[in-house]
Amino acid sequence: MQALLVEDDYVSSAALFTARKYALAGHLRRHNGATFIHHPRELAVLLSKLPHNREMLAAAWLTRSMQDDYANSDEVEMCFGQKVADMVSAMRSFNLPDSGAPETLAQTNFPAIQASPALLQTMALADMFVLAQTVTEFEYGMLPGFSQWLAQHLPLLPQASSALIQMVERWLVNQPASPVALHQVS
Repeated sequence: MQALLVEDDYVSSAALFTARKYALAGHLRRHNGATFIHHPRELAVLLSKLPHNREMLAAAWLTRSMQDDYANSDEVEMCFGQKVADMVSAMRSFNLPDSGAPETLAQTNFPAIQASPALLQTMALADMFVLAQTVTEFEYGMLPGFSQWLAQHLPLLPQASSALIQMVERWLVNQPASPVALHQVS
């Protein structure tokens, strides 16, 4: 998080805004009791490795706090501007999963993601890829179903960053029961 806080005051403000919202809500990860700020941080870190702008990184920090109802779009707009508020609202409308549970995955709004521009498809896929790491670490029993779900839906995001798509494809090849892994073996 330090590198992202030093990079830009604007991004730093989004990180601190989210950390404050999570602390006030007492939000902890159900898997290990750590603060849930891990997901927004990892999303911002991942996006910082791809072509990005400061609004994208700010939105990465802010999306989960709005999705979890710790912040609202008016508050985000007032603090970070209309562009970021629109990005965060769009990400919220995607109903991105926060676990590898099949019922949570099924609620993802892929038509909205597909209709979105490249930047938002990249952010949505990055969010799913960060979740993949969480599922791998904390919900390992759900990993085969999650990797199949991700492999099935990856073609629906053709405008996402090609570098990110390649990262996800490499990850999928190494997952148990992944259709991509099975395809590579045959």
